[in-house]
Parts: sequence; C-alpha cells; structure tokens
Amino acid sequence: MTDTARSQTYENERVVLGCLARYVNCFESKMEKLSADLFADELHREIFCALLEAYREGHGQYDLQLIVAHITDPDAKDELYKCADIVFESTPFDQHFRTLIKAAKQRFIRDQIAAAQMSDELTTERLREITDIADRAYSDADGTKYIRLSDIDSTRTEWLWKPYIPLGKITLMTADPGTGKTFFSLYLASQVSTGRPFYGESIGRAPAAAVYQTAEDGIADTIKPRLECMQPDFDNIYIFDESEKGLSLSDDTRIEKIMKDLHPKLMIFDPLQAYLGAQVDMNRANEVRPVLGRIGHLAEQYQCAVIFIMHHSKASQNPALHRALGSMDIPAVARSMLVLGKDPENKARRILCHEKSSLAAAGQSISFEINPGFGGILFSGYSELKADDILNVRTGTRNKPSKKRDDLIDDILELFGEKDYIKVPKIDDLCRQLGCSPRTLYRARDELGIRTSSKGYGKDRVTYWIMPDADVDTDRFFEDLDKQKLPEGQL
Repeated sequence: MTDTARSQTYENERVVLGCLARYVNCFESKMEKLSADLFADELHREIFCALLEAYREGHGQYDLQLIVAHITDPDAKDELYKCADIVFESTPFDQHFRTLIKAAKQRFIRDQIAAAQMSDELTTERLREITDIADRAYSDADGTKYIRLSDIDSTRTEWLWKPYIPLGKITLMTADPGTGKTFFSLYLASQVSTGRPFYGESIGRAPAAAVYQTAEDGIADTIKPRLECMQPDFDNIYIFDESEKGLSLSDDTRIEKIMKDLHPKLMIFDPLQAYLGAQVDMNRANEVRPVLGRIGHLAEQYQCAVIFIMHHSKASQNPALHRALGSMDIPAVARSMLVLGKDPENKARRILCHEKSSLAAAGQSISFEINPGFGGILFSGYSELKADDILNVRTGTRNKPSKKRDDLIDDILELFGEKDYIKVPKIDDLCRQLGCSPRTLYRARDELGIRTSSKGYGKDRVTYWIMPDADVDTDRFFEDLDKQKLPEGQL
C-alpha cells in the first residue's frame, strides 16, 4: 500500500470512529456489523473495542468519558478525542463506512495472497477461493447480502380462500360506497372466526382469529349488529383499540405486535388510505411501496392474509385494474385483487370479480345479495360478468355514457360517504348544489338504486335517501329515527 493510500485509510477510519463516538445511537445497525479487524490502525482497533463495550452497556451518544473508561492505552485515549473533533459533515457517513469495508476487504485479500505465496499455494483456484470468501464476508458487513437460489427450498402457496385470498400475502378489494364491501368483509371475518368453509368450498378449516380495522363505521352501532346475523365466534374477532392512539401501517412494530399476540389468519384495513400514515402520500409510489412492502413481509412471516379495502377513482373510462385510488404500486404489490360492484341487470345483486391473481388462475366471479334476515350474505352462484362489466355499465342508445351523469353519480356517492342514509334538502336546492337538472338527478338516483322515505307536506316535507343495501326498514324509517334507533345522517 502506498503512503497516500495508507494516509487516506487512516483518515477514513478516524471519521468513522468520530461519527460512532458522537452519534452511536444513530448507527446501531452498523455497530452490529463492524468488528475490530476492519480497522488497519492498532489504536483504532482499541478505540472501536471501547466503543462497542460502551454501546453494549446501553450508553447514549457523545459521552466520551464512558468510552475512555474502557481504554487502557493513553495514546488511544488521545486519538479518540482527535477522532471526535473531526469535522465530517462534508461527506456522508455511509460513504466513509463503505470505504472502510472496501479497505478492509482489500487488506484481507492482500494478506491471504501473501500467505499463499509464502507456502507456494497461490493457484488460480486458490485466488478465486480467496476472492469468494472476501465477497461473502465483507458484503454482509456493509449490509449487502446475496442469496443463491440453490439455497432456497421451493414452497407451495397456502390459501385462506383459494384462489381469491392467499395466506401470507396482500389482497386488495376495491368497491364504490354502497356496494356492500363492509358486509362482505364481515362475512370473511365471520367465516375465519368459526372455521366454516367459504363459498364454493366443501371443507372448512380450524377456527382462527380475525382482525377487522375500520375508520369509517361505528363498532357498536354498525359492525357488531351486521356481524350478529352471520353467527360468528365473537371471541375470535378483534378490533385494535384506537381510542388513545390511531393505528398506522407505517408503524410496522405495532402491526407486528398484533400479529404476534393474536396470530390472526385474516387482517382487514378499511379503507387503506386511513391507515397508511399521515406522512404517506398514497399517490406517490416511492412513499407507498416501502410501507406495503414491510406489511407484506410481516404477512408472510406470520402467515396472515392481509386485505386492504379501497374506493374507486372517478376515472370511469379506466379499466378495472386502474380504477383504485392512489398509486398503481398498490395493486402491483397485491398478489390478488378483488373488485366488488353491482350487477347492471339487477341492482340488488352484487358481483365479486377476481381482477388480478398472481399465484393461481383467477377465480370465477361470484354473485350474491345482502340479506340480514338470511345470514347477511346470500350467495346465488357464479357469474360470467367481469370487473369492467360492472364498473362501466352506462351504455345503450338512450343511456349513452354521459360525463355529466357520471360525475353526478360520483357526487351523490360522495354525499353519502360511508353513511347508510342522508337527509336531503329540497330538490331544487340540491340541483343547484350539484349543478344538474331534476330529471338528471332522479335518473342518477334510480341508477344507484337509492330508496327514499318522506313525511310531511309542502315546506314541512322531510326526505331521506337510503342506500339500497342499508339494513333499514323504509316503512319504519321515521319511527325508528324518532326512537333514536338510528343515528341521524345529514347532508
């Protein structure tokens, strides 16, 4: 090694030690990967050993006296203070760290070659072996790891509901408001809790825990009443308490604790955007991908099926795969994607379509109706309809696609949000608010299958619009509302 190279190595080691001495807590992951033999200078090796001792004792950053207490050589103590005083801001720490690893790797290769030459064992095969050992030893030190596929055992995909919902993977379910996504999600949780087979299966499975996390529906007045008709095992259905602190997918430590404590076979987040975290923009792939990637790893580690529920965008001209809100990386990360919508020929009937399936052939579309009196979900068989059929249904000679009506339907759904019903003002006032004619408004309302309930006359008339799948008796609506059996919705 030349004097210049030796001097550069010495100064680089000083910078690394200075960073670790001042900010040891900031580089915890690096501390576990470093070892004393990575440092060429003997004093630097002693300083690092002292740093490591202080780190393992749990001492905080920049308390040199605690580090000095582990050093016996006076020269090493002086060198520690010099390292800590170096101004290093001009070059990122990671660059110095990589340079340290590279220099140590070169020394290792050089020393091994010298030893082989002295024993006359330096053959081409021995040189290749030395290089291979160095690559494996020092790639791990800087955080770079390589895995040979020959070291990996092939495994088969495990299923919660084949082929719709894989275990240990992320599944995406998209739907418009009012299409029954909450009812269907609760059906999934109910079946898991009891071990009953899903639709199309003849054999069930062992009962297991299910976690249903919602930011849109009340637990006591919506979730549990809807579940009761499905006869689940309530001891196996959990909701994380967010009364003191909200749950965020960005906080994967808390997500892992839930999986570790409960061992759920199913976790549902409704909707995804409510749980991504305040700092995550769901339209930016570089922000969404790391969060979902970590959840995907946890799902695989704990063999839990994770379902994210999302709403559709207003871009009705897009194919179903591109209709979910947010970045395209969201459906890309999911191994399965389900699309829920209404049968265009029968608004009371719902169609579940398997739009994406990365692990098996896509399943057939499934037809069902929401009927709380008959177990909540009443399946009626398979359907030939695809996702694009149920999402883009406004066609025909008299009902040609109309941007105005498309937008109006989206506006009406936005008025409902996740409410089952809303109180509407006078039609003229509502038309002015939405910017449409009464005729267009009524046609959009009928197309959505919205029910109405009114009482009174003239200026005293009060009207409510009710979603078609709402568990509400239209004839008794005002009676139940007066008795406060229903929370009042309001435009």
